[in-house]
Amino acid sequence: MQVTRIGWAGTRTGGYSAMADFLTAVLGLTLARQEPDFAVLDLPSGDTFEVFGPSDQDHQHFTTGPVVGFVVEDLPAAVAQAWRAFDEDGRIRDDMVAGQLAALGAEVVRAARQMAAQGRCDYSEPWQ
Repeated sequence: MQVTRIGWAGTRTGGYSAMADFLTAVLGLTLARQEPDFAVLDLPSGDTFEVFGPSDQDHQHFTTGPVVGFVVEDLPAAVAQAWRAFDEDGRIRDDMVAGQLAALGAEVVRAARQMAAQGRCDYSEPWQ
């Protein structure tokens, strides 16, 4: 499986209005669609970011934090590979994938703590 980029991301928040305002007023994202407690924003790359508020019924299953959708070169191959990594209930059965997801989670927590403490993180700095 060859992942080429993140093509979609979304997050549920209790502070829907503040988040939507931040994404448009501060980050300058374009509001493509808005409904009560649901917004679709266009990124400059053409990809999409969605925000779900507490009353949004269509995305109640997003409860663990931000969710992303990866763009892959060969979708049938990616589905076949993912099918081997997870069981029918979505539990990880591949130790390598479990380790990769744990490392990703640790990195997200590290960056979030750095942002909370310093107002920025390594990822907010221009690449050298």
